[in-house]
Amino acid sequence: MRRGLLAVCMSGLLTTAGALPLCAAPVDEQRVLIRNGFVVPAGKLLLVDDMSVDCVIASEVFDDAEFHKVGVEATAYLRITYPTNACPEALDSERECPSQEYALGTGAGRGQIAFFIQPGQPDRRVLRVGAGREMNVFAGAGATLRGTCQGIQVNMINSFITAGSGRLVNPPR
Repeated sequence: MRRGLLAVCMSGLLTTAGALPLCAAPVDEQRVLIRNGFVVPAGKLLLVDDMSVDCVIASEVFDDAEFHKVGVEATAYLRITYPTNACPEALDSERECPSQEYALGTGAGRGQIAFFIQPGQPDRRVLRVGAGREMNVFAGAGATLRGTCQGIQVNMINSFITAGSGRLVNPPR
């Protein structure tokens, strides 16, 4: 005797409160490359898959030999900001939308020759370091994504998203 299996897909039908449908409808998604200042288009939701942020740092250590030993270190973040009219949460006391920050990791450079020397009194040695990781973060329509960095005993010259990828999807209704 042969046995068969009958599978029934019931899209959109919930069996209990909060349960997922047995089969989800296909998702309309578009792969995107994310760079600094990426803005999520109207009517879309961005699902971030991975992110890398670089930090350009001027060291507070001025001696060249000491700089080689100490180097620089900074923590890289993904910052998501929304305009007040698209804020997904309550506005803060200054009537602005609070930013969302996600730590990507710490980038460090030691024992390296400076990327360049920033002239001034005194000259500062500059390095570029970065951090990145896979992540499961989302941003709604109108959100802007930027890379930021923080460190101790350093002067941040610049920070930016060097590479990120994600998927634009239609938000759930």
